[in-house]
Amino acid sequence: MDNETKRSRTEKTLKQKVAFAQLELNRLKSMEKSEQKKVETRLKIILGAEVAKAMN
Repeated sequence: MDNETKRSRTEKTLKQKVAFAQLELNRLKSMEKSEQKKVETRLKIILGAEVAKAMN
């Protein structure tokens, strides 16, 4: 195997690793956004309950 073929294979492997890392990062960002939305919804429900309790 010559150096050019070896280099090409290494570059492809590195590009695959970068692509996989990017996919994983996107997945984690999506999970984080989903969790933040859940927390925000819980806080709104609690706030609404407190307001309703204060008005009665």
